[in-house]
Amino acid sequence: MAKSVLVTGFDAIAKSLGPMMVAGLGAYAKAHALDIKADFIEGAGAEQSLGYDTVVLIPASRQREGDNAILDAAAVHGDQRLVIVSDTWQAWRRIAPEYRGEVSALTVCFAEEAEAARKEGYAFGVHVVTPPHWGKMYDGIMNAHVAVQSDEMLPLVGGGTRRRSGMKLIYFGGAKNPPLMNKVLAAIAAGMPADGVLCFRPHPAEGANEAVLAERAAFLASVRMLDHKKAKLDDSNTMVANADVSIFVGGPTDSIGGAYARRPMLYFDDPDVTAHNLAQDLPEGRWFVPELGGAHYATEKNIGERLAWLIAKPAALVASQEAFFPLPATWDTGLALAEVILNG
Repeated sequence: MAKSVLVTGFDAIAKSLGPMMVAGLGAYAKAHALDIKADFIEGAGAEQSLGYDTVVLIPASRQREGDNAILDAAAVHGDQRLVIVSDTWQAWRRIAPEYRGEVSALTVCFAEEAEAARKEGYAFGVHVVTPPHWGKMYDGIMNAHVAVQSDEMLPLVGGGTRRRSGMKLIYFGGAKNPPLMNKVLAAIAAGMPADGVLCFRPHPAEGANEAVLAERAAFLASVRMLDHKKAKLDDSNTMVANADVSIFVGGPTDSIGGAYARRPMLYFDDPDVTAHNLAQDLPEGRWFVPELGGAHYATEKNIGERLAWLIAKPAALVASQEAFFPLPATWDTGLALAEVILNG
């Protein structure tokens, strides 16, 4: 008899991860001569889910109504397998405690999470599986690592150029929080090295008003800025791959790839960042990459010192990155996910 599996999720990441899981289920079915009907439906409704033997849910970071409808439907169904696949550190905590006992199998991203998940209500199979879409992040950075040659002349904002080998390139990717962006940018501006060039890519949906932009322009006036669009470096993977130091706030996925690619990275640690992260539903307002040693913390007071230190010792992070972000045997973990989905 054919088995039927629905993969669904309500966050944007589901569009990437969901089809990968369906492909993994297809490969598993072929390898084991099984008849499996696997579908990905973005934001599936409860009624749609009831027609499947197994429902795989990628937990939403916010807007839990869709998740809860799927979970309620599975509870009513009774004999339906419910599998939760974590797309990032502690994503399983997004599932309300009252539903966790109904979960047939759970995947977590790191071994360090497994015991905590069991203690917090996941009574059945808890499995460690590296999310396959992390491999895309890693590959994107590794493939872009030689995008900028040392003798290349890069354009600056306001005109002029500067040779890549004669600058220390500092990258800061923006977030949708204009006042916080100004706070971080002001600290970076004050701590820039003498030969530093800043690449700031505002979030396209930042929504900064004229007053915020005017304040920003004032403290960035004395900072050399890379014209990343003219330089054709308008891509976060390329910037993380080529920057001497990358700086992050929030929950940036490119910092995950950066940790695996052993890139020098700082994470701005500040109460306003914690508040921003809590609003983004990050556990305890913290991002796991610096928490696990994939990036160093920097504050408003010591960011200049941290920049200088990491520029002088670009390999300073490698030991902790290798310890806590070891490269998996393969990024193609679709078969491992399929095993959990069907039998975990």
